[in-house]
Amino acid sequence: MIHKNSIFTMQDLCGKDFNHDQFVHCIFPKTGLRFINFLNCTFTMCDFSNCHFEIVSFVECAFSESKLSYVNFSGVYIQACDFSSALMSDCVFEQLKEGSTFEKKKIDLRDCKLNKTQLNGTVFILCDFRKVVFQEVNLEKAIFDKCNLIETSFSGCTIKQTNFDSSKLGKTLLDIEGFLEYGASKGFSLSSNTSFAV
Repeated sequence: MIHKNSIFTMQDLCGKDFNHDQFVHCIFPKTGLRFINFLNCTFTMCDFSNCHFEIVSFVECAFSESKLSYVNFSGVYIQACDFSSALMSDCVFEQLKEGSTFEKKKIDLRDCKLNKTQLNGTVFILCDFRKVVFQEVNLEKAIFDKCNLIETSFSGCTIKQTNFDSSKLGKTLLDIEGFLEYGASKGFSLSSNTSFAV
C-alpha cells in the first residue's frame, strides 16, 4: 500500500502491522508510536522528528531523505535498515535490559546501512558496528559510548569533536582528513617539520 502526504495520528497506527508499505512525504505523530511493526517498508522524505517510540520494530526498512532527529531509539527494535541520506541529528541509540529503567544492553547494528547520513550530535551506547562502513557520514560531535568499532571504516566522514574514548578500536579506519580532525580534537597539532616517508 502507498501512503502519500499523510499526517498520521497515534490512533491511525497503534497496534498495526505494515508489510511492504510505502510512505512518501508523511508526518508521524510526536505524541507516541506504540506497538507497531514495520516490515520491508520504505519511508521517503517522511518526518519522525521528536517522535516517542514504544515497542516499535523496523525490519528491513529504508528511510531515504527522511527526518528522524531528536529521537531516542530505546523503544525500537532495528534490523537490517537502510538509513542512507536520512537526517538523524541529536538522536540516542540505546536499549534497556528487560524490566530495567536504566541498565543498558548491547545493540547489534552491523546489518544497517549508513551512507551520507546526518548523525551529528548523536549518541551511540553499547552499539556493535564491527566492520561497518560509514560512507560520507556527518558524525560531528557524535559520541560512541562503549561501542565496538573493530575494523569499522570512517573514511570520508566528518568526525570533528567526535568522541570514541570508551569504545573498542582496532584496525579502525580513518582517512587523512579524519585522522587530523581526531588528532585536533585531542589537542594535537601537526608539526611544521613533519615529513612522510615514500
